[in-house]
Amino acid sequence: MSFIYERGREAFLNGQISWGNDNIKIVPLNSNYVGGATAQFAHQYYSDISAYVIQSNEYCITLGSKTSNLSVALGTQGGVAGAANCTFHSIVTGLTFSYLAIFKDTAVTVNGQPATPGTAPLIALIDSGYGIGLQTNGGDISITFDPVNKIFVL
Repeated sequence: MSFIYERGREAFLNGQISWGNDNIKIVPLNSNYVGGATAQFAHQYYSDISAYVIQSNEYCITLGSKTSNLSVALGTQGGVAGAANCTFHSIVTGLTFSYLAIFKDTAVTVNGQPATPGTAPLIALIDSGYGIGLQTNGGDISITFDPVNKIFVL
């Protein structure tokens, strides 16, 4: 079940996440991560998923060319988040690529200390399409987002 993390949805509504202006990243997760309703409501930060990240040359990819459909014309859907396609290079072998997680990379200081992705709020979890379910073999995994439906709808 793909979903928007409830704390991520709350962060959008509170103005703590701006899809168009913030540094938004995507990361592949292995099959040991357990998604579903418990994760949707209980997981809030990157630290909740960091143990399940599949290693590659780029653990996390910054989403480029982010788009959002905020103005709704009659018969169209608003709140649609999109971004440019991306590729994870040289994924380690022997794992099952089971999820894509999207989060905001805070990249600011917290109490004078540099923040880490472990303080970054989770936004969404994707569990279908995009090569999900494949066994990793050391090659690349390309993520091609749906040109019509984009990544998710708030």
